[in-house]
Amino acid sequence: MATNWGEPDPEPDGFTEQFRAVVERYENAPDQCTIFPADAEDERRTAWLTAKEPAFVHLADHR
Repeated sequence: MATNWGEPDPEPDGFTEQFRAVVERYENAPDQCTIFPADAEDERRTAWLTAKEPAFVHLADHR
């Protein structure tokens, strides 16, 4: 099941986030977090980063 960590949020100065993060949760395998450009028009021409748990942590757990 994918968990989208939100739509790009506007910053106070009008700047919006450049990346999005999606977490794929698995019952019998480590969860995976994929980070990609928020405005990716052509997925084949963009760089994506995927990490398996425990290589990433939830932001709320470490604030």
